[in-house]
Amino acid sequence: MTRGIALAVGLCVAPGLARAESYALQIGIADGASDAVIATGIVAEQQGLMGAGFLGTLVAAPIIHVVHERYGIAAASLGLRVAAWTLGSIWLYVESVAHGQRRFQILPVLVMFGSIVAVQVADALLLADTG
Repeated sequence: MTRGIALAVGLCVAPGLARAESYALQIGIADGASDAVIATGIVAEQQGLMGAGFLGTLVAAPIIHVVHERYGIAAASLGLRVAAWTLGSIWLYVESVAHGQRRFQILPVLVMFGSIVAVQVADALLLADTG
């Protein structure tokens, strides 16, 4: 669902900004929407929403890069996002095993989501610049 929304946003907003120096705002809107869907899923305890938000964080920005015909940047964006989620998830798993499943550790969760947000910000500020 989020991927469809991101694609729709990218296709609707991109043509008007195709000649712009940067499309960072489009990336920021797509990532912000995906993050909001994840947060809503967490609060509502709805795994479907969390999954949709997760999917959006992975593919929304790369789709927007493709809309701007920047295929190599789209691949780099996807790679960075997959790496951030994978490494964060591995660390979260290792920490949960080390401290027991019942003991919730907030630091690994914050670091995991912090790394994902850092990748999102870097994508918007560094990769979305066509100038």
